[in-house]
Amino acid sequence: MTVARRRDRTAAQLAMLLGEMAIVFASGVLVYVLISRASGPELLGQYSLVLSWLTLFQAFAGFGVSEWVMREIGRSPKDGGTVGEALALGIVSSVGASALMVGVASLWDYPHGVLRAIEIAALALPAFTVAQVCRGVFVARGRSQHVFAIRLLEFLAVVPANAVLIIRGAPVETLIATLVGGRMLGAAASLALLRVHGLRVGFPRRLPGLQRLGTVAPFAASQALGLLATNLNLIMLSAWAPSEVLGYYGGAAKLVDVLLLFPTVVGTFLMPRLAANPPRSPGTADLEKGLEEPTLRRALAGLFAVAILACAGLALFAEWVLHALYGPSLVPAAPILRCLMLYCALVFADAMTSVVLKATDYQRADVALFAVNPVVNAALNLALIPVLGAVGAALAAVAAVLASLSLRYRFIRQKFGAPRWGALAAVPLGGAAMGAAATWALRGHVPEAALFAAWTVGSAWLLMRAIGARLGDLWQLRRATATEGSGS
Repeated sequence: MTVARRRDRTAAQLAMLLGEMAIVFASGVLVYVLISRASGPELLGQYSLVLSWLTLFQAFAGFGVSEWVMREIGRSPKDGGTVGEALALGIVSSVGASALMVGVASLWDYPHGVLRAIEIAALALPAFTVAQVCRGVFVARGRSQHVFAIRLLEFLAVVPANAVLIIRGAPVETLIATLVGGRMLGAAASLALLRVHGLRVGFPRRLPGLQRLGTVAPFAASQALGLLATNLNLIMLSAWAPSEVLGYYGGAAKLVDVLLLFPTVVGTFLMPRLAANPPRSPGTADLEKGLEEPTLRRALAGLFAVAILACAGLALFAEWVLHALYGPSLVPAAPILRCLMLYCALVFADAMTSVVLKATDYQRADVALFAVNPVVNAALNLALIPVLGAVGAALAAVAAVLASLSLRYRFIRQKFGAPRWGALAAVPLGGAAMGAAATWALRGHVPEAALFAAWTVGSAWLLMRAIGARLGDLWQLRRATATEGSGS
């Protein structure tokens, strides 16, 4: 394969993953917007709470096998035995996680409808785990078009049905049941594509031994700690706050979830490539040093540009964005959104440090360093939520991710040298500062919608400049993506 063709293929694969991200963005935001506008923050709070329980226990269900299989397939693309072991571990752990989720949630004093919805949501865990393992295989083997197609299938199955149900005033358990059905459909389609495209999955006759479990366990612990850190706040907030306040926090947090799809996609894309050619000596910690394709450096530059420009923009226009998306009932969530945007920007960098550690076989160190995050988060939640409510929960999240980022960055600097990521963030950081100053100067004289539109256009231009792209590049990427999608 020529260098140009390899570059086009890499760009096409990244475009497919970005397309998947766009579908996740559309489905999540559309459901939240419909719930907020049709039923208000109370139902939105209940729906957000159930999703927090589901997302938290997805880590225990998956047992970290999706990231582990992605790394191993990146090194040995035809290793079907690894996929079989991952599926076996994931199915067993997901069944146990489903029972654990129902048992722990029953200890909380939730309304009957919320508890029923959590029980229904637990049924999605095995399907989620199967789909994630297959997703890791597709990405590592350069079949990201399958990931996009499966996500589109889930979107078409779930979102229109939920839209009708929300308009008709369906309770939270009905909405969750529709979501579970979509997850099961996606898992079935993933397995079918895995079989159609020739990877022979060698299921083990018995569960993997202690040595294999020891290899997978750090990935499981890292994933569990990560999801605990991101979902703990809303669950702890539910012990003090009514459903309406949970709706405020959930609506703001959904925008964070959407933005965090960017580091998830870029990290997924980088993991197998960095694992195949990892940095091993001081001075090579920046990701592009261990990679040949310029597209990957552009992806990292784009990631930092999105982190700075999107988070700054949402913080600056918090009231207008919440009103435009969710309606006037969620405008009181503006202070929460501003705190969570700072948290989100820090998570972008924290996620990339985690990718470096996992891809270079320092996954145990990654787990140990990140363990401080949920500890700090839980302690500060207990101290701040009774005093500051939902804003206290958001501030606790900021302090926790700052602690884990500092520790991970220090470890990478000691092992490989300081990551040279500052240059990638310089252009968008300067642009965001000038844009914020201009916005404050013009606010009150120019309509807020016009200011937001100007920020969006300026951010798009800065993003293109950060990744070194031109409009002509977009046409070439569209052609490469069309070719990739029509391929095998």
